[in-house]
Amino acid sequence: MRYGLKMLYGNHDDSEWFKALIRQRPALVAEALLVYLLAMLRAGKEHVSGLHSLVYDDAYSEVARAVLPKLLEEFSLRARKIQLPNTLVPLLKGALRYLDREVFTTLVARKLELKGMNAAQRVYWLSCGLLLDPDIYETRLFRHVGKSTVRKG
Repeated sequence: MRYGLKMLYGNHDDSEWFKALIRQRPALVAEALLVYLLAMLRAGKEHVSGLHSLVYDDAYSEVARAVLPKLLEEFSLRARKIQLPNTLVPLLKGALRYLDREVFTTLVARKLELKGMNAAQRVYWLSCGLLLDPDIYETRLFRHVGKSTVRKG
């Protein structure tokens, strides 16, 4: 498995053989990718190899649908601020792009129920909620941001 992950993320993710593997064995790629990405997220890595392809390359759509829910569920509530734009934002964009709306709406609601999420991360989750269900999340987002110049950006 380690060798497979090394091959997977040794700058081979855009090669023809790898794209064929994604088409023919998306579940296998998803399994290996999930192990790798979870390890990188848990280690607090600022930049994660392969994340861009997962989110923005349509060839990964089936893989993205399989791994994004788990990655978002496992994303640390107390992630470092630098991880938010570099890892959380792409994950959320991928979820908006590939996940079923109801699945993602439920995931957003679950994450926002959790205690201990830092204020900056909460803004990202509430913003996704606003896109998914404006009637529920508009007031919550504006209440959270309030008059805070830090949260307004």
